[in-house]
Amino acid sequence: MMQLKLTYFILLLSISLNFYAQNYVQSNFKFDTTKISVNFDENYSAAERNKFVSDDRIIPLDENKRCYNTPSIFTLKPGLTQIDVEQLLVKLNSIFQIVYAAPVLYYPNGSIVQITNKMHVKLKPGVSINLLEGKAQEQDLILKKVTNETGEDPTHHLNDYYTLEIPKNNMYKSFEIVKDMCSVSFFEVATIGGLQYVIPLPERLD
Repeated sequence: MMQLKLTYFILLLSISLNFYAQNYVQSNFKFDTTKISVNFDENYSAAERNKFVSDDRIIPLDENKRCYNTPSIFTLKPGLTQIDVEQLLVKLNSIFQIVYAAPVLYYPNGSIVQITNKMHVKLKPGVSINLLEGKAQEQDLILKKVTNETGEDPTHHLNDYYTLEIPKNNMYKSFEIVKDMCSVSFFEVATIGGLQYVIPLPERLD
């Protein structure tokens, strides 16, 4: 019982620290024009992944390194603009073997965050689901209630959360979608790119 309490305390402390740190850096994230994140439908080798994303703007992965069943970060050749990267993402998201290709965000300290195709959000108490439905329709997002049956909440920590899924053909503009969702006033909490934030985000701290 003591070990369980200690574990729970450490978890709460970790979440609290993450909220503070991530809220600070979230106000500073930028679109990275030197990297993209590509999620594949199978655990392909580096050589196979390079073949699927073959493009003059992409630097191939090191084929001597093992790839795991996770998104790959591809480095892009210098000189690209955000529009260039978004056009590349449109091309990649038309490839069957790719689940989605997305932008990468970076912080001033050099750390990066991969945008995923799903955001988990929790509404503030008393907020009508109609507001969330309207926001999802406005951004062409797929809205689902998070339940244990969907496999998204095995520990039941996401009670009262909803999933907003970005369709594959819209992943090229996921950065703009994320920025817009961060400005929503009726979210209590949102997870973006696997990180959790308290909404609304604070003013930039220099």
